[in-house]
Amino acid sequence: MSNNFAAHLKELTDSINMYNEKRNSFDKRELQDVRDKVSLSLFYLSDFYSATRAESEAAEFNKKMCLAQTEESLRGKVNEISNKAMTREQIINESRILCKDEEEKLIEANRKYYKIRMIIETATQILNSIASRINQIN
Repeated sequence: MSNNFAAHLKELTDSINMYNEKRNSFDKRELQDVRDKVSLSLFYLSDFYSATRAESEAAEFNKKMCLAQTEESLRGKVNEISNKAMTREQIINESRILCKDEEEKLIEANRKYYKIRMIIETATQILNSIASRINQIN
């Protein structure tokens, strides 16, 4: 991900840390300011969120395509040990081995997606907490 991602994530982290350190001493305006910063950071991170989701879906598709193509290419092949046609289980196992790179790419894409998803969900919960504090001041 780009430097913009890092900058927006840093802004989000800094805003949340500021809120965490001073939440009991903030007045209404300061709470609203920190809430605005968190909200803007989430807005700017939304493009990265959708990009990681798309990468995850593409990696899943590529893995499925690899498995399907590999399984198809192995049908009718002879097992070198038994000299008989490969069983369905042998074909599946061999396909998994041959598609290892696609599996690793999917794991990494999912890791990135779930990380940013968790960041956004947690930040949203913090926004709700800030809103509750603002309402208590009213």
